[in-house]
Amino acid sequence: MKIFFGIVPVFAVILMLCFPVAYMMYSQNEDKALQALQLAAAVDYAGEAAMFSTLQVDNIDTDYALNPRIRLSPKDAAYTFASVLLLNYGLPASERNIVYVQSHIPVMLLAENDGYYLAEHRMGATGEVDFVFGSKRPYTIDTNPDRFSL
Repeated sequence: MKIFFGIVPVFAVILMLCFPVAYMMYSQNEDKALQALQLAAAVDYAGEAAMFSTLQVDNIDTDYALNPRIRLSPKDAAYTFASVLLLNYGLPASERNIVYVQSHIPVMLLAENDGYYLAEHRMGATGEVDFVFGSKRPYTIDTNPDRFSL
């Protein structure tokens, strides 16, 4: 009987120590999942805002066939993307924060129906590093699907 009353408190103490550890691990995993979801939503909103800015339209559902005079403004896309991303996290869209966010984006891509533009960090005419869009590159079709087979 003495052994029973000695073992039960030991297991009770062990269980009392295990529950807080398990709860902390669970809450850390949930926090990571929430942060990943928040980042995915912020990038989605910022990408859509950058597209609005690039196409210079108010509605992304614009019928482009009926409006052939849409002007592309890819220079504003990086600025708009960084601004909306910062605002999604409650940070001010100051020039310093925008430059910080843009420095972590290695390449931007603007896709069209007949090709795409790549923007890379380059030294501008004023001596500042900025996103510079290159010439349009056509899409290519890979006619050898076995090239990358395992």
